[in-house]
Amino acid sequence: MLSWAGAPSGAPAQVSPEELPPSGKQGGSVALLLPLTGNLANLNRLLRLVDYATLTADFNSRVDIRVKASCPTPEDGRQLEEALRALITLAAVGTRDPDLVAAFQSAQVTREGSTVQLAISASLPALEKFLR
Repeated sequence: MLSWAGAPSGAPAQVSPEELPPSGKQGGSVALLLPLTGNLANLNRLLRLVDYATLTADFNSRVDIRVKASCPTPEDGRQLEEALRALITLAAVGTRDPDLVAAFQSAQVTREGSTVQLAISASLPALEKFLR
């Protein structure tokens, strides 16, 4: 299920990827069906640490992604921060692709109390490789 800013208020409208707004349209949201299954099932434990999260992406010559997660307690925030740092480190050492290594090395994870933020910048080719 996908929706974008400017859609009617209330629950996000369901649209297919072909119905997404033209490039340059700002704002958007993606709803995921939980719990995740298959290879993504391991993320369920991390998602349980989060009350809600926002993700923004700026697509220019690079893709700048920022995620802000609000956790129920500072301890949950600490656990999420540590898990994200570990995942990023493992991903960086697990690839030999220079574009992906550069993207993972650009990642910055910060925490203030129960709020965790992730910022990462990637080239468009790195993003394509990561999404494959």
